[in-house]
Amino acid sequence: MAPSKTYNIPGFGTSLAIIPDASLRAQFLQATTGIVAEVNCLGYTACEAAFRHGEPWRQALLAYLRGNRDFILDYTARELPGVRIEAPVEATYLAWLDVTALGLKDPVTHFEHHGVGLSDGRYFGAEPGSHLRLNFGCTRVTLAEALARMAQAVAADRPPLR
Repeated sequence: MAPSKTYNIPGFGTSLAIIPDASLRAQFLQATTGIVAEVNCLGYTACEAAFRHGEPWRQALLAYLRGNRDFILDYTARELPGVRIEAPVEATYLAWLDVTALGLKDPVTHFEHHGVGLSDGRYFGAEPGSHLRLNFGCTRVTLAEALARMAQAVAADRPPLR
């Protein structure tokens, strides 16, 4: 585990593994020798500060992300016909959009042409052209702009159906 994403302190190399089994821990240490960088003093300090004092910030972040999730769910239902989304239930800031009903040959490129960069779901096991991944770990203003652009893309003339 690591504090990097949760506490927004990437680059410190402060990930850690908790391995109670001594034999497995020895194998892990041997396998990572020369590959995994040593943590420096600043990294230790940042990690300790995050875990020791960051809980109020983390709780506020989770509340904000829940608000963004709810905003996406509401907006999708009202403004994005043909796009289905299920509420993420795990602690995440990623939304999976089912765009199958739009009949787009290349949904990633279609939305990019309207100013929104989404991840192609096929890289995560989805059928080509069926799902997109939206990262909603951003400000609400940025999210609202992205969703408005997506609504324009959904309403725009579409490329030929598959």
